[in-house]
Amino acid sequence: MEQIRNQAVAKLKEIHECFQDAAEQLPAYQEMLRFFEVLYEIQESDTTSPLPHDLEQRLSSVPRQNGSSKPLIGRKNFTNDPAATGKLLHIICKAASSQGSEIAHAASVLNASLQNDAPSIQVAFAWYLREDDASLRLLSQELGMDKKILIFFLYHSIWPSLARQVRYLQAHDRINPMWSSPSCPVCGSSPNLAYFSETGKRHLVCGFCRYEWSVQRILCPYCENDDPESISYIYSEQEKAYRIYTCTQCKRYIKTVDKRQLSRKFYAPLESLVTLHLDLQAESMGFKGNDDLHLFGG
Repeated sequence: MEQIRNQAVAKLKEIHECFQDAAEQLPAYQEMLRFFEVLYEIQESDTTSPLPHDLEQRLSSVPRQNGSSKPLIGRKNFTNDPAATGKLLHIICKAASSQGSEIAHAASVLNASLQNDAPSIQVAFAWYLREDDASLRLLSQELGMDKKILIFFLYHSIWPSLARQVRYLQAHDRINPMWSSPSCPVCGSSPNLAYFSETGKRHLVCGFCRYEWSVQRILCPYCENDDPESISYIYSEQEKAYRIYTCTQCKRYIKTVDKRQLSRKFYAPLESLVTLHLDLQAESMGFKGNDDLHLFGG
């Protein structure tokens, strides 16, 4: 546990440095970055909490993935820790209270619901994991907020719990290290970002649990097309660290960071934020990105 805490302290320092560097290099993003730096630091701090005993027991029964082509547990099989997520939602709502009017209003409404022990808020986390869109839509209407904003708060409150579960599975060698599918080996979700490592190897970042894994360079993460004739990338000399890979077969795109060209340390959630202009560029060309883009500020 002490090792985990030390790693968290180092991670918090790294996040702060990444955001400070980004704010200096990208002044147009400064206001947004201030809030998200606080948000991600809150999240990373919470990942040091131990797993509840019953959850640890459940995860211990998960078999090794080995050569299976199926995700290890699947998104719907993640377990919510109600006490932890409720507490974190309250902290995040407090941090969001100084943001733009729509976000601040949503934070105020959710915080009031938590203080009144509204059962629908805790049930909402289960709805979110099960992708029960109809129930989430009804709850957002009841609370008077956009469904995407409700999901934003739910996701960022539950992510540390997801991270603790992924960390357990990694530590106990449950995840297949040779996984090469473009969907996440842990939860089966699509990636929301790709990057080239310092050695030029291509990696994908899960848009849900944020697990990272390596894949072949020419491969669409959505339709698994590997035809080089229908996969290309958009590149600008002014932003050498970034590319937009597009697939003409499924008309999807994925943003890609080249760590060899990046002038600061790589932190995936930050890079998703500071490349929102690339999302707009790709969408204006008729391509579609990850459905969960709004979770990262889009």
